[in-house]
Amino acid sequence: MDLEDLIKKIGIKSSTKINEALDIYIKDSQNKARLEILLSEFLRITSDKSAHTFTQLASHKEIGSYYNYLDKNINNFDFDLAGVTQLTGNAQLYKIIGSDENTNSKFGLFSSTLINKNIKGGEKVQIITLIPLHFLFYKLKDAEAYVNIAGEYLGYKSKNSKIYADEVGGNAGYNMQNCELHVKKAGDVLVDGSKNSKIYAEEAGDFVGDSIDSCELHVKKAGDYIGYKSKNSRIYAEEAGDYAGSYMRDCELHVKKAGNFLGSGANNSKIYAEEAGINAGYNMKNSELFIYKLDGYLADSCFRRNNEVYLGKESYNKFIQNYPKYINKVKLWEKQK
Repeated sequence: MDLEDLIKKIGIKSSTKINEALDIYIKDSQNKARLEILLSEFLRITSDKSAHTFTQLASHKEIGSYYNYLDKNINNFDFDLAGVTQLTGNAQLYKIIGSDENTNSKFGLFSSTLINKNIKGGEKVQIITLIPLHFLFYKLKDAEAYVNIAGEYLGYKSKNSKIYADEVGGNAGYNMQNCELHVKKAGDVLVDGSKNSKIYAEEAGDFVGDSIDSCELHVKKAGDYIGYKSKNSRIYAEEAGDYAGSYMRDCELHVKKAGNFLGSGANNSKIYAEEAGINAGYNMKNSELFIYKLDGYLADSCFRRNNEVYLGKESYNKFIQNYPKYINKVKLWEKQK
């Protein structure tokens, strides 16, 4: 819309209206120009043959090198967080990215670089996008961020920040430190390797909480291997698949309903489940296992390696009836009201 059309739309009954139309036109023109600069800068960067090699299967080292390249080579033009937000929601962007995952990842890192160059400590940024961008909020620090949908590696290596998302792909929160992550729906391997962080998810895929350290994890519904190889952490889930708490160390796991092999290979940990499937406690060591309702049987190995096993009254009676040789190995779990 040009200035004349805008004036006609608003009306020209007074000089105030004309000035109002002029202000809107100038603002729209400035925004359009800023967006064109941002897009052209992205195209310049991605077409630079001297840039670090970056492919969809790039290693974490290559990702870091590409980000450092962006940080040093993006031109110092006038932009702000609002400009970045407009850029991610611009229709031209989706024509550029299309379905190319490599370009998507580059643009996610490009956007993250712009944000990190401009954001101030404690400031908030909100991104609304039509396609899930990979590596969004990469290395975000001392900030608060929101995005409606994101691709893989949301918040990778972020520090001292809060990140909110409705739906994210795999590896969200990878290696973040001292952060809070809130997601409604996440892919596999949520918050792998995170430290000293709090994570809240309504739904997550397999391996949520993989190798976390000193974290607090809350998930309503998780896939298999929740808390796999986690350390010094507290994990809470309403529903989890098989191998929940597998190989975790010095942890506490609370789950309402778990699948098979609960606590497999856990060491020096406490595991509480309202309900669990077969082979619970398999190869567990120096740990305590509490199951109120056992749908199956306990692994023989859970009675070795200095473990304590507790069952709810009904499951306890059924178990010692079927396996009298373990009568002195299992204790009654009497919940305190």
